[in-house]
Amino acid sequence: MPTTAMTPETLGPAIARGGLVLIDFWARWCRPCHLFSPIFAASSDAHPEHVFATVDTDQQQGLARRFGVLSLPTLVVLHDGKIVYSRAGVPRLHELEAIIADLSVAVSPPTPAPLPPAPGR
Repeated sequence: MPTTAMTPETLGPAIARGGLVLIDFWARWCRPCHLFSPIFAASSDAHPEHVFATVDTDQQQGLARRFGVLSLPTLVVLHDGKIVYSRAGVPRLHELEAIIADLSVAVSPPTPAPLPPAPGR
């Protein structure tokens, strides 16, 4: 799934969709942000079950403040509207994939154990 530009108006519907919401906070002038962009895009293509969005912090300063973004790039991951991960820096693709895998397991509802067979059957 391609990434979309996140705004205050699109945040609520993204959260309501369910699953993880991964947000890349970036700025046009930020060199490390340009290094992270293709990594984020590749991960987005591999995980259509999650929402991948970008926030241009120069245009959306309110969202950057809301999520406590102080350094760029910063990856914030939400589940049910709550921050479950936030870190500045440029993770490699395999590191981002590990983050997504770990968080997917952590936020998935537990699989119920199968019921034992009924007596006499």
